[in-house]
Amino acid sequence: MGGGKLLSSWGTASYVARAVASKPTGPFTAVQDVLPAFHHNPQVVRAPDGTFLLFTIGQTLASESQSVGASASGGVVFRTELHYATDITGPWQSLGCVINGSNPSPHVMPNGTIVVAYKSIPNGLRIATASHWRGPYTTLTKPGARNSCCGAASSPASCCGEILLSPMPYGHPYIEDFFLWFDQDAKRWAIVLHQYELPNRGMGPGGFAYSTDASLLSPWHLANQSVYGLDIVLTDGSTLHADRQRPKLLFDSEGKPKYLYNGLDPGGQKAPTHTVVQEIKSWSPPYDTH
Repeated sequence: MGGGKLLSSWGTASYVARAVASKPTGPFTAVQDVLPAFHHNPQVVRAPDGTFLLFTIGQTLASESQSVGASASGGVVFRTELHYATDITGPWQSLGCVINGSNPSPHVMPNGTIVVAYKSIPNGLRIATASHWRGPYTTLTKPGARNSCCGAASSPASCCGEILLSPMPYGHPYIEDFFLWFDQDAKRWAIVLHQYELPNRGMGPGGFAYSTDASLLSPWHLANQSVYGLDIVLTDGSTLHADRQRPKLLFDSEGKPKYLYNGLDPGGQKAPTHTVVQEIKSWSPPYDTH
């Protein structure tokens, strides 16, 4: 967060920095500012040609359209940008807006296809794909389904396509912050996500969604149990109670989730934001629980 601002200013003050550590659990040291405000919720993947791809929401050029989902605080949040570099230290070049949506989670297929899970308006899971990382990115729609368009007609991927998952009744729980990957063992797509907890159902913020089979357009399901909760046991033995958002995973050599990273704000947007990492000691995905 720029200027010492709190999480409540994320829609205007967020910027992207690079931090390094000698091990996945840290501690991490910030070594480089990468993208200025406003850029938020970054995720880096690597293309088969070795190019680093940095997906964020935000706006690099003020001259570009700001008509796509401006937040109340003025930040353009329903707008996915793609920056790329041949080295993780940069320099980073911009492809501008590639998806008319928010909170992108990219996954790179062995053949170079890029799959991006994201949210838009109305709330729900959408998925866009591109045969090459340079695009164009097209939002998936099942054959015969009605497309709903949103945003400026001239915007990239302005046709929002089909909502593949929206909890019922609509918006309960509200889902966002997708982290997408393909589970080679289960032969299906999986997503860890942030959901606003449902205390009456015993569900914490760590939601889990999955496809029925290997097709991105097969029916998607929201698990009826959480994969992480509000209480975090720290290394000193104390417990931190906080809403954990922005889940990211680091995988082991066998492709199993090994470390979970979250952004959190113990003060409910009234305190400095932090990143917390936990080692996953056993992974048992809740497939077929929905």
